[in-house]
This record gives sequence, structure tokens and C-alpha cells, in this order.
Amino acid sequence: MPSEQQPAERAPIVTDDDLDAAIALCGGDARLALRAMFIAYTMLQEQAQGAVSSGYVRRRPGRVH
Repeated sequence: MPSEQQPAERAPIVTDDDLDAAIALCGGDARLALRAMFIAYTMLQEQAQGAVSSGYVRRRPGRVH
């Protein structure tokens, strides 16, 4: 029976150094850094929603009503 290979571990998307830098940018306040992250995430979501055509979302492309 062939041996199963374990999936390769991926490097984290955000490293501890990244987190330390974000907290440092917020004057050492982790709560403020977290708040900034949520604000940025919300803004990215709003931009992404605006990038999708409302006509495409409502019906299949090419379909005429």
C-alpha cells in the first residue's frame, strides 16, 4: 500500500511580525489595531460588492426579460 503524503504546511498569511507591526502602528493598542482591521475589512467588502454588476447578480447573463 502506498504511503499517504501529508499535505505541506503553508506559511501563515499574516505572520506574528505583521501583527506586531500593526499593533506598533496603533501605539501598542491591540484593541485599536483590531478595530482598524475591521474597518479595513468592511471597506474592502463594500468595494467588492460595488464591483459586481447588479444585473449579473439578479439574473443569468444573456437572459432577456
